[in-house]
Formats: sequence, C-alpha cells, structure tokens
Amino acid sequence: MIRNGDVQVSREDREADLVVRVDRALFERILGGETNVYAAWLRHELSAEGDVRLARLIQRIIPGPSGARHPRAFAREQGQRT
Repeated sequence: MIRNGDVQVSREDREADLVVRVDRALFERILGGETNVYAAWLRHELSAEGDVRLARLIQRIIPGPSGARHPRAFAREQGQRT
C-alpha cells in the first residue's frame, strides 16, 4: 500500500493490488534511475497485473538519476542566472 508517500508491505493472505514482472537487469536500471517505469511499460519491457494505475506511483518512490533536480528548482536556477 502507498499512502501519503509511505509504502506498506503486508504478508496477509489476500490478492495483491498490483503485481509487476520485470527482469533483474531492467529492475536494477529502474532503481538506478536509468530507466523510467512508465516508459519501460510502454515498451513492453515489464508487465503489470491488477490496479495498473499503481505502477505509475512506483516511479515516485524510486530515486531519480544521480545529479537530477526537480524541474521547478532547475527553472528557478535558470531564472537567477539570466
């Protein structure tokens, strides 16, 4: 479960809200910020079963590439330089 940015995992005996299937190499690229979850899904490099809307939320909890900045912070920096 993802609620207010917190991830909760349960071992309850019930159906999963979302199951994502991906090979290890792609999973490591996603965790490393080299590949976006949604883009990989569009390229059919991963599959999702269940509430697929949750797959987009996964990207929010995975850190971006090293050195990446939020677009608003980048825009503020560019505005200060001109």
